[in-house]
Amino acid sequence: MSKNLLNITRGLNKKPVATEALQESIQKVFGLTGELFYGYPLIATPDGKYSIDATLVSPEKGLVLFDLVEGTVIDDYATRQDDVANKIEARLKLHRELVAGRKLKVPLSVITFAPAITNVAQLSQPGYPLANEGNLEKILADC
Repeated sequence: MSKNLLNITRGLNKKPVATEALQESIQKVFGLTGELFYGYPLIATPDGKYSIDATLVSPEKGLVLFDLVEGTVIDDYATRQDDVANKIEARLKLHRELVAGRKLKVPLSVITFAPAITNVAQLSQPGYPLANEGNLEKILADC
């Protein structure tokens, strides 16, 4: 059996170092299948175009959105996670086949991936996963 069956589509984002680190790290996760997109989806919002840094669509994990951080400044990453989750959830809820009652049928998770930060455990906030190469597999296992 192969390590994983991920198809990767590279679009444009402004975070090349974090993008490359995520790609290397996620390919090491055993048994992960699905589609990994960088720079997609691109959605229209009242504030203009908005693209997601990286998106994993996986039968095992559902929909995992990645907030990528270049460098060591994470700022208010919890607010960014809430923002991206709310934007995508609102778009998905427009499709009846993805909704049961008022809830999405597809699990939705958001992970901030900051490869340059070594002390992610000390900086993470409860309910807002913060990952680097060392703990990405464990955080994905919790999805």
